[in-house]
Amino acid sequence: MTKTYRVDIGFDVRKGDKWYGAGRLVTVNDDESIEIYAAPHGNRGDRIAVHSYDSLVRDRPPTGLGRA
Repeated sequence: MTKTYRVDIGFDVRKGDKWYGAGRLVTVNDDESIEIYAAPHGNRGDRIAVHSYDSLVRDRPPTGLGRA
């Protein structure tokens, strides 16, 4: 099973070696984790969170992610 989210404006997400910018969809499989970074004005900044598949709740996306 997968969990899919849309990256919010002002954030970037890294999954493995791939980056996802604002507006992109990111899919997380049960053996994966993601890192969320602040990206004000499109400039990637500090990492604000790391989430494993198990810590993600489909109906309550964390800061930086929205429903797909």
